[in-house]
Amino acid sequence: HSLRLEPRHRESSYFHNREYQALKKDISKNDFMVLYTDGLNEAVNENQEMYGMHRLTETIKKNTKKTAVHLLNSITSSLENFIKEKEKNDDTTILITKFL
Repeated sequence: HSLRLEPRHRESSYFHNREYQALKKDISKNDFMVLYTDGLNEAVNENQEMYGMHRLTETIKKNTKKTAVHLLNSITSSLENFIKEKEKNDDTTILITKFL
């Protein structure tokens, strides 16, 4: 299962005056919650292609039977292999929780 939350406004990073959707999601044993900043999915390679949601989603799907640490290492490795020698323009923060 995957669930993607989208802010309704992207013009600033301030949290005030924002609208959010309240969601209820059943969580099962071994489900992951992956939170990340836009420095991950918006990272670009030397051809100016973005890492994007597709690559992130595929990396997560390939590692659903693994630990949170393994998933984090897989995501960072995938990102590093994608951008190669290109310098990153933004910071990347990833928080992964696995429900036991």
